[in-house]
Formats: sequence, C-alpha cells, structure tokens
Amino acid sequence: MHQIIIGNNKKNVEVIEKNRFLIDGKEHSLDIENIGENIFSVIKNNTTYRIEVLDHDLENNSMTLAINGKEQIVLIKNEYHQLLDSLGMSNSANKKIKEIKAPMPGLVLEVIAENKQNMDKGSTLLILEAMKMENIIKSPDEVIVKKIHVSPGDTVEKNQVLITFA
Repeated sequence: MHQIIIGNNKKNVEVIEKNRFLIDGKEHSLDIENIGENIFSVIKNNTTYRIEVLDHDLENNSMTLAINGKEQIVLIKNEYHQLLDSLGMSNSANKKIKEIKAPMPGLVLEVIAENKQNMDKGSTLLILEAMKMENIIKSPDEVIVKKIHVSPGDTVEKNQVLITFA
C-alpha cells in the first residue's frame, strides 16, 4: 500500500493489477498510456488527464508533475516510509528530526548513545527487546543527542519518546 500526497490531499493506493487500483479502499480502473517521453494520458471516469513527469526526486520520494498543465508536487510513501513517519523518523529534507519514539512496546536492553553525543546517520542509539527479538534503534540522521529518556531495564510503550535531539 502506498500513500500518495498532493498538497493536503492524501490517498492510500494499492495496485490490484495493471490499470486497476484500490484508492482509499474503493476500486478504480484507469486507462494509462505512455504518449511520449515522460508524458502519459490517463483516463478516469471518461475524463482525460495529460500527465508529464517534470522531475523525480528519489531521496525525498517526490515527483513534480504537470497535470493538465498545472504543476503539482506529489509525495509517494510506501509502507516503510509511512512507518518511519509514524515513528518520527521521516527523512524529509525540510523536517528536522526532534526525537526517536519506541516503534513497539518492549524492554530497553542497552543504551549506546550518551547525552550531548554527536551521532552519525545509521549509528546505533539503543537496543530494544520486543517479542523476544532484539531491535537495534539507529540514528535516522546526523544528530546531537539532547536527552536520553530511558535506561537499560526500562519497559517502554509504543510511541514513548526514547531520545530527543538538539
């Protein structure tokens, strides 16, 4: 399931098969035809849309499209990106990461990070045990640890703040 965001409009989209989609749980058929380099004709409910892909930013999961001549920025989030967003770990360039939350209830086994420590992207912050599995919680970006809110042996709830960043 992907989440498509155009402006303030969010839609959950799942591909059933070529030209058949579930959009917010309702089935839609779209006739999509490539009519040129990065240009598509899309027919939905007897309405034709001309869509041109102007730019594709893989790092931010976004595209700039011209839909019937009107430019739109479209964000595309798969299940992984949606999970990161829900955990406060989004990789959006315009959003500074302020904290790490527990992705699930569990037991803090080890805290590797220290207050005021600079952490590189991908470095281990702490280890959380959940459902008899060790989950390594890593730094989503280059950050400075402001405060560690948990200690080894602490039980945490889902979405509980574990670490805040400066």
